[in-house]
Amino acid sequence: MVAACSCEPPIGCPSATLEYNKESKHLKDMERRYKLAKECVECAEIMHERLESRLQEKSICYKSNCKFRNSKIRKRLFEDLNDYYNRLTPSDIEKNRKKYSKWMSKEKNPVMPDIIRDRLTVDEIMIENILYDLYLNDENF
Repeated sequence: MVAACSCEPPIGCPSATLEYNKESKHLKDMERRYKLAKECVECAEIMHERLESRLQEKSICYKSNCKFRNSKIRKRLFEDLNDYYNRLTPSDIEKNRKKYSKWMSKEKNPVMPDIIRDRLTVDEIMIENILYDLYLNDENF
């Protein structure tokens, strides 16, 4: 640090005293800033730990709720599927199979690509019905 005046000795020089006071104030300000920054880092670490613990609690709770809900949904879906199969009678199955196998296009209406696609894309229930009918009626099957 260079004194603003050329007083010998610089002790007691008014400009040196002013500079010293200015620098000591700056040092105190920097120390206070450092202390505040350190406190902020400590607070942030504490908040981060709290957040992680809460997220772990919530994820555990969420996973257990999802498992519970999924089991309920699966059970309900299974019951609905069983109800659907119980409602189907052999006559319904036979009626659907005959409707599918005896289909003919109307004479004056052209067969459109949508109809062809629908006829070629057979749903699984219809496939099961056809296979079941073959199993019952065809000895070589």
